[in-house]
Amino acid sequence: MMKRNLSKKITLSILAGSMLFTNSYVLAAPADININEETHDTVVGAGNIDNKITIGGTANVGEIIAGQSNNITVTNNVVTINGGKVGFVEAGESGGGGATNNKINISGGTVGYAVGAITDYSAVKGGDLTNNGIVMTGGNVKELLAAEVDEEGLGSGVLSGNYVEMSGGTAQNVYGADVRQGEANGNNVTISGEAKVTGSGSNGFEEGGDRVKNQGVYGAISGEKGNAEINKNLGALKNNKVIVKDKAQVANVYGAYSYGNSDVSGNSVTISGEAVVGQVDGVTGNANNGVVFGGY
Repeated sequence: MMKRNLSKKITLSILAGSMLFTNSYVLAAPADININEETHDTVVGAGNIDNKITIGGTANVGEIIAGQSNNITVTNNVVTINGGKVGFVEAGESGGGGATNNKINISGGTVGYAVGAITDYSAVKGGDLTNNGIVMTGGNVKELLAAEVDEEGLGSGVLSGNYVEMSGGTAQNVYGADVRQGEANGNNVTISGEAKVTGSGSNGFEEGGDRVKNQGVYGAISGEKGNAEINKNLGALKNNKVIVKDKAQVANVYGAYSYGNSDVSGNSVTISGEAVVGQVDGVTGNANNGVVFGGY
């Protein structure tokens, strides 16, 4: 997964107020934005609640932030993508106040990185992410996350009840919750229909020279690969679930995975129907596919 740095971005959004920047939307709260043909560097809702952004047609957008706040809960923001191209999309973005009930719907188009809600809760105790989700029925996405803590988030928040429901289209990696040092409890991922999760191979999402490779589907994940300081003080990963069913194909699947010392318990993977875990049709160059763990 790819970590984001929120502090500069949220500050810019708040200072922007209701001004319209070149190649950017920043509108009065709550925003209801529809883009079908234009090209924009950034599309931002206004305030923390009830923003709606829809992308389709031949639109080309670098980054979308539907709702954001530095210190209060971000809630009920919705992004819908049915066509076009999007680099980054975040339905809810919090600098520490938490986020709940933010959602992304993807039925078409091409997306680099999609996250239902993201937080940096290093400045406060808490900052929970709850019931944020992504529903994907078509299109192509590299990184798909229901809820995530960004690279500066070193707090005690809990990620719970977040979900991904993917019934069509193709993604490289899918996560119910990606938490640094907090807890992830009761997050759920369902891959169904004819959806494909390929793992990254040599084409993973890249920023700053770091490339994500050969992963797949995770109910929850904690810590950071190769970071001993972060990985020695991790919260619990409990009761996270992944379901793979129908004719879905996934490279690898984990109920939960910790890079460090998390208490990993009660997590599960259920595979049924004609679902396949291993080599995904039309994908080459992915080593170590076919791994299934309830918790690791």
